[in-house]
Amino acid sequence: AEKMRRALAVVHEMRTSRRAVFQLSNPRCQKCSSIVTQDERYLLQLVQSTRQGRTSTAASSAMLLCEGNAIEGVMAAARAFAKAVEPKKTAVDA
Repeated sequence: AEKMRRALAVVHEMRTSRRAVFQLSNPRCQKCSSIVTQDERYLLQLVQSTRQGRTSTAASSAMLLCEGNAIEGVMAAARAFAKAVEPKKTAVDA
């Protein structure tokens, strides 16, 4: 539940920052579901870069995703999401 809440926080922060409607492909349409929109690509790049610790790349994706508007909220939400989905360390990993 916490991972889902954090993922929704990323989307919420993104939506409050950008002005245009977030464009996405219809996952229920066989033809459309194979297409990734530019907005979807920026969002995925933001999350992937944040998880990999590539802050500069994440910030660039956030700026494009938020259309040049404030990115602090979406960056903080992406960091919180990345932390929530980190694999748990086990005694074997340590």
